[in-house]
Amino acid sequence: MINQTRRQFLTTTSLAFGAMAFGLSACGEESGGNRTEISGDAPQAAQNAGENGGKNIGTAYGDVVLGDPDAPVEIIEYASLTCPHCANFHAVIYPEIKEKYIDTGKVRFIFRNFVLNQVDLSASMVVRCGGEDRFYGLTELVYSRQQELVGQDPIAALSSIVRRAGMSRADVEACLQDTELQKAIITARNEGSDKYTVNATPTFIINGKDTIVGAQSFDQFASAIDKYL
Repeated sequence: MINQTRRQFLTTTSLAFGAMAFGLSACGEESGGNRTEISGDAPQAAQNAGENGGKNIGTAYGDVVLGDPDAPVEIIEYASLTCPHCANFHAVIYPEIKEKYIDTGKVRFIFRNFVLNQVDLSASMVVRCGGEDRFYGLTELVYSRQQELVGQDPIAALSSIVRRAGMSRADVEACLQDTELQKAIITARNEGSDKYTVNATPTFIINGKDTIVGAQSFDQFASAIDKYL
């Protein structure tokens, strides 16, 4: 008998890569950015997401800033862990942005989960449960093994992926029972849709003014960044 955690994960596994439209540079462009709703009363921590821009939602979902907090340019990425275009950005384009802008103190980078399906939500929860110190490392690890999330037992796949970072299957299953974290992630996802009109992943908000949608070229990112330097 499949337990509740696994059943929740499996119900929409078939949707995990439903946005794999390789003719596009982003996932979900055809969806119109529909809000993700959760029934019931969200806890206060989740309700605060809309007021605080996704920040201060407890230790599990505060923004984790990569780079100098006082950098002149801020990039917020809204991304899905099951989006192949997001994975491509992090494998091909992001390393150069990190080397030339984040590591040199010119850009502070913030990753926010913009979940597209149940598997994405579950993976996002587990990455958050790893803590701030492992957040970006776990994110990159999931992207590097993204295809493994599609299978008969995605919880086992996710457990295998994060085991390298010291998280056990018991840790994963306990994390997936955290309804407050689940609601906080979805609330922050909806805030991205409402505040920045995000309707595809990856979407990048630069200094709160400029928007880049999709895994565009490094030159396009450099042009958008350099005008603020």
